[in-house]
Amino acid sequence: MLCAEIEMTYFVFVDESGNLRDRSGRFFVIAGVGTQNPRELSGIVKKIRAWLKQRGKQYQNIVELRFSSAGRETRIKFFEMLGQISDAQLYLLIIEKDRFPIESAPEIFARAAHPLFTKILSDFPHADFVLDKQFTNPTQRAKVNRELEARIGQNLRIEHGNSQTDMCLQIADFVAGAGMAKYQNEEEEYLEIVAQKIAFERMVSWSEIEKW
Repeated sequence: MLCAEIEMTYFVFVDESGNLRDRSGRFFVIAGVGTQNPRELSGIVKKIRAWLKQRGKQYQNIVELRFSSAGRETRIKFFEMLGQISDAQLYLLIIEKDRFPIESAPEIFARAAHPLFTKILSDFPHADFVLDKQFTNPTQRAKVNRELEARIGQNLRIEHGNSQTDMCLQIADFVAGAGMAKYQNEEEEYLEIVAQKIAFERMVSWSEIEKW
């Protein structure tokens, strides 16, 4: 379901930055962007694209906005716009990878995302979630849903979307990327722009998550 088609309800768009299996990175970040107005939220991507097109031919055919490939000026403008979305709330879970190996599997991702989902559902028990398609196999995506429901103890409304076509997932990508920039590279300026929008920001170790 594209974010522009969603009716007024509380939706949370979820994406991640980093890789649980990557030994070179210390952190894995899962971010959620909550709103009751996805149409307004998706407008950020449209405005950034229009702004970039005015800056040169190299920006004419951008398929997807991503934090990792955006320049500093684009990132700052992006977060300035996000800060103007009246009801947007940001959720960040930063996982410190304090031991290896950590597998890349549906049940592992569900375990990692569990604290973030628990926090959001404590405030919005009937929230609808859209996750970026981390797993290409539909069976694996269904397993993510089942594992999350089992851990949280309730039925959940979860869809898995394509970030190339769902602009709200591109917003989540930027938030996750900014979280990684803050904790991995000590670049705090991006999240500082939207500090008042951050409803949840927590760091936990993988060893701690495994005990839950």
